[in-house]
Amino acid sequence: MLTKKLLTMMERTETPRVARTINWALEKITGYSVKGETGLNLTGDISEWYARNGYYRIGFPNFSSHAGISITQDKALEATAVYAGVKLIAEDMGALPFHVYERTKDRKIINRAYDHPLYGVLHDLVNPEVSAGEFVEALTAHALLTGNGYAGIERYGDGKRRIALQPWQPQDVRIDKNRAGVTFFWHREGTDKAYAASDVFHLRGFTLDCQKGDNVLQRARHAIGLCLAAEQYAGSYFASSSMVHLVLTRPPGVAALGDEGMKNLKAGWKTWHAGLKNAWEPAVLQEGTTAQLLTPKHSETQLIEQRTFQVLEVCRLLRLPPYKLGDLQRAIQSNIEQQAIEYIQMTLSPWVDRWRRTVHRCLLTFDEQISQRLYAQHDVNALQRGDFQVQAEGFRKLLEKGVYSINEVRHWFDLNPITGGDEHFIQLNMSTVQDIAAGANLPSALQSVRGKE
Repeated sequence: MLTKKLLTMMERTETPRVARTINWALEKITGYSVKGETGLNLTGDISEWYARNGYYRIGFPNFSSHAGISITQDKALEATAVYAGVKLIAEDMGALPFHVYERTKDRKIINRAYDHPLYGVLHDLVNPEVSAGEFVEALTAHALLTGNGYAGIERYGDGKRRIALQPWQPQDVRIDKNRAGVTFFWHREGTDKAYAASDVFHLRGFTLDCQKGDNVLQRARHAIGLCLAAEQYAGSYFASSSMVHLVLTRPPGVAALGDEGMKNLKAGWKTWHAGLKNAWEPAVLQEGTTAQLLTPKHSETQLIEQRTFQVLEVCRLLRLPPYKLGDLQRAIQSNIEQQAIEYIQMTLSPWVDRWRRTVHRCLLTFDEQISQRLYAQHDVNALQRGDFQVQAEGFRKLLEKGVYSINEVRHWFDLNPITGGDEHFIQLNMSTVQDIAAGANLPSALQSVRGKE
């Protein structure tokens, strides 16, 4: 493998020029740079640093974009819109309660399966060091960016019914098939180790082959590259300050400065005027020299419009309403609540369903899958608490129709049940003429009196 050969060459070389060339190649391959690290020499230390910090990224693809920026997972997250969008969806999924439910044999009643071994894993801790919410966040973020989220399944206990989940980095995993067509996974653990599909929790994003999720970074590399290029251009403009397109002109007839004189003039100008801290420093010119600032026309490059449009591009990519990323141009007070509902329905619901299907495929036993009585699902009601007055009116109507009991409503507000609160009541205002004539809706005491008559 080329990257392993480069690391070996880096360890053995004693020539700084060769070491710098190898270091440049490693930066291009891994997307990781040692720039800014102190105390590293150009040979063994850098090789060890890459093996410790950057080597796990080797083999993880970087995709070139039209803007000239190679897109990797880390590079894509440097775009604020991408980072904010991925973080938003992943955090919201991680904040949703994750419950395991069990249907009764007649399929009419559904209860939470508190006694099932999976309940504590998905609701509380996937392993002693990682909470369930953090696990959902990480794998959702991986699947959003790369199309796939992976975790190793460790089984233990009586009958190995109890499990623990160990999240994996997607760049450390590749999917393969043996000669019989059976899928298995390679996971890099110093050396590549093979795992059967039954030992891997595999969350797939949007998929084209039902085997792995489609790589979003590859599909959207040009849009993300343009977003990063616009940020880089704007940053370069402000970093250069008065140095942008500046021309220093000397009048005709004045003695030429020569190469050394021009270097000194440019160096002096940079010393006094480069950078934001010197933005308003007065300039002193001698010997008839004049300065002309050729101000760039950002309206021609449409820099502001381009950066705004790239936010919308990321919203399209992640199925996000623009207001979630701070674009309020199309959001007004009357429709912001509706957009929040659409966010749950259109953005989060597909991921809720993907998690449910993945748990069914990867964590339930064959008998549990056949019985179809167990399933795990996030509770999206945790994000649907809106205006209290509107919500109270909705509960009132459902109480009057007998849909909810008082204790079920109290449970929604995290209140303890009350005695007699499990009864369901219904108003009898709406009745057919025939029922009223027959006395069906009259109180029992009046019915008995009418019967005596």
